[in-house]
Amino acid sequence: MKQFLPLLIIFLSGYAASAQNGVYITAGAQWVCVGNPIITLSNVSEFVNKGTFVAGNSTVEIQEGAIATAIGTSTGASPIEFYKLTINNSKGAKLVQAISVVNNLNLVKGKLFLKNRVIKLGTGALVTGENESRRLLDDNTKAGQISITQTLAASPNVNLGNLGVKIVSSASPLGTTTIKRYCGVIAVNGSTGGIIQRYYKITKQFNAGLNAKLNFSYLNAELNGIFPSKAVLWNSADNGITWASVVPDIRDTIAKFLQKGGLNSFPALWTIGSTTGAKMPMIVESFNVKGNEKGNALTWSFEETQPYDYFILEKSKDQTIWSDLGTIWANDGDNAFNFNDPYTGEAYYRLRQFDNEGKMAYSKIIRSDELVSNVSVLLYPNPAKNYFNITFHSPSDGRGNIDLFSASGEKVKTIPVMLNKGVNNLVINVRGLTAGSYMLSLHQKGIDFSKRVVIQ
Repeated sequence: MKQFLPLLIIFLSGYAASAQNGVYITAGAQWVCVGNPIITLSNVSEFVNKGTFVAGNSTVEIQEGAIATAIGTSTGASPIEFYKLTINNSKGAKLVQAISVVNNLNLVKGKLFLKNRVIKLGTGALVTGENESRRLLDDNTKAGQISITQTLAASPNVNLGNLGVKIVSSASPLGTTTIKRYCGVIAVNGSTGGIIQRYYKITKQFNAGLNAKLNFSYLNAELNGIFPSKAVLWNSADNGITWASVVPDIRDTIAKFLQKGGLNSFPALWTIGSTTGAKMPMIVESFNVKGNEKGNALTWSFEETQPYDYFILEKSKDQTIWSDLGTIWANDGDNAFNFNDPYTGEAYYRLRQFDNEGKMAYSKIIRSDELVSNVSVLLYPNPAKNYFNITFHSPSDGRGNIDLFSASGEKVKTIPVMLNKGVNNLVINVRGLTAGSYMLSLHQKGIDFSKRVVIQ
């Protein structure tokens, strides 16, 4: 589906077509935008230009869709130059070819995956709205980039394109300056371990007598396991063959940048990493998960002689998006650990291990696929206050009632529920009930259980 508000489109030759849920400008067609139209692409799988697209002063906004919107094509493509481009799709967008943005690249919702392609910004263009949940990124092994070029005088105090390198001050002009931000990890002295998922190439016309001050921004999602409070800058003057570490003057973990001043000249390549630029080896010997009536129980152990600072346990349902479940710190003499996740069903788990220098390593990934029906009924928190969750397995769809009885056997509450075949996760509101012990029961075709709950 495509929507145009308000918009004047002039077809000079050929035709533009919308097929399935994509937008296609076919070979020989011209799409010309006049005025300041807003082109809204809602639930569009791809935007392909094989003809001519003249953006004028338009804004193209990619809105919510079932998948990430693909921009461009890998075969027979014509250039795509946007005036303003807005990403407002929780699934994000991905590049299939290089693009240009003249004025503004605005991230409202979702990520923009560069897929080893290039975004070229206009001289006065900006990237806006980038944060931990909506950002530019690429696979670690890829080198997708976004770049901008401006002419800089002395004392510029500028963050070109808002790409994350701020030239705070300079005693002499830098002249024609290009900032390229790469959204992958670069190998530092042969290793990508302990290096963030971002690096820069800064080329400039003049490189002497600068007395420049630079700061380099990062996002926590790019840290690749390093501690920002202990991070250093790394730079290379020979296009990444050899690297030197630079201790920053300022590490601001709130504003998320590292700053270094007094640079009379500086090399082109820069990134952020740990002091060693290398990961530590993973020391975990065993890592297991088993479903039980309280959820998924995880255990792991390692050799007592191996050093570590702490573990972070991570969980995922698809091995793509990971969330932190908890942090387990070092205790002298302990080498066996356990953690209970109050969830029953298929899930993936892994460990991030850190030492006291901020080096990091990942464990293997393990999976729990224990069905709720095999581990009885899960009720939590118990004791409860105002509400509790109950998780169980139903053999079919249907309606049912959950009854709540007081300690004397009096029915005090009936909660109608819609049951889904498979796993059901329900939130039961008990606000207003007197503190005490209650019996919860559900008797339905294929379901028969009673569970005691304490309400505080």
